[in-house]
Amino acid sequence: MIEQLSGSTPHRSLPRLVVSLLALLLFSGVPSAFAATPAPHLNGAGLVIQHGDGQVLYFYVQFSESEITGEQLLERSGVQLDITPYAGIGTGVCMIDHEGCPSTNCFCKSFAVPSVFWRYHSLNPDGKWVFRASGPTQRVVHDGDVDGWSWSSEDGDLPTTSIDAIAKLNGITRTSPIATPEPSPTIAADEVNPTSTPVAVETVAATTTPRVSGVAVTENGDTTPIDSIADEQSDSRGTYAWFGAGIVVLLLIAGSMFLRRRVGRER
Repeated sequence: MIEQLSGSTPHRSLPRLVVSLLALLLFSGVPSAFAATPAPHLNGAGLVIQHGDGQVLYFYVQFSESEITGEQLLERSGVQLDITPYAGIGTGVCMIDHEGCPSTNCFCKSFAVPSVFWRYHSLNPDGKWVFRASGPTQRVVHDGDVDGWSWSSEDGDLPTTSIDAIAKLNGITRTSPIATPEPSPTIAADEVNPTSTPVAVETVAATTTPRVSGVAVTENGDTTPIDSIADEQSDSRGTYAWFGAGIVVLLLIAGSMFLRRRVGRER
């Protein structure tokens, strides 16, 4: 009698243990999936792309890192690119937004007269554009920096602008710790070089997830934004995956204990 009781006690306690673990997971795991975490400060950099026909695109790219490269800034803008490794400069930018040369002959028009290629610039704090011969791979971009690209035979005559003007064009308030989108304002013609052609627009909701926004400016100063947003569901999906896996494991344990108990009774 004593042996039977001592042998049955663990079987009776195991289901209770499993139920307790499930309850603990439900009450501690689920809130953690929805727990609000402090939003990180989002840095932002500007990107200006001027086509050979004078069309200009302005991008405001947010990033959570302390710094990124000029190449990453260009890639994260979402604009169509054709790039290739190039000795001495890291990455050669052959084509941007379907204008330029194929990567198989990256500087195909640089040997012509006049010599045309995608010229790379950065904006100095004094508002002047400076040509960068080193290329975007070696360029370090911090919060507030602005890069410019022009398909031209000379300096490119990039428009006068600033990081604040680009942010404003994209409905971003840089004075806030977290850059948040605002309704697109009507921009005065003297704030940017109004030589852009409107492009398609997709409206997105406000978010603290790093995002990229681009606009084109018409001759009368009207703006048309182009917005894209990172997948803000990725983190929550990972949390739910672990939560689901934990439940499955506990259910398997409970099923195993039930079978063992049933076999024990049949014996």
